[in-house]
Amino acid sequence: MRYGFTVKVIISLLILIFLTFGVGLYALITIRRTCAELYNEVDKAEKFILQENWIKAKEQSTLINNKWQKIRKEWAMLIDHREIDKMHESMMRMAAYIKLEEDDDALVECAVLKELIKHIADKDSPVIQNIF
Repeated sequence: MRYGFTVKVIISLLILIFLTFGVGLYALITIRRTCAELYNEVDKAEKFILQENWIKAKEQSTLINNKWQKIRKEWAMLIDHREIDKMHESMMRMAAYIKLEEDDDALVECAVLKELIKHIADKDSPVIQNIF
């Protein structure tokens, strides 16, 4: 009787540990994948701005916004909401500058956005810096 109880507890703990690692791995993969997608799209927008191709830049801005709306929902359960809010504000500023065809401001906001994306990807990586 006593032995059966101990085995159940150990199995339950192992299941809990594997579930925890599984959810963590899912979060890590999701964040890295979506960060890479966003980074590449912002990079394309930056290139269009540098070429002063405002039509393509506006199309790219719309595409980024559409992707962001989907990614934002995924991230809501995975990362700090302040990080999401910073990203959203930066995206809205970038879109506004592109709409107004303000190349300097749009380029600055693209750079800020790319740094925010890299920060989020790095912050959630399982490295010694983030553990201690």
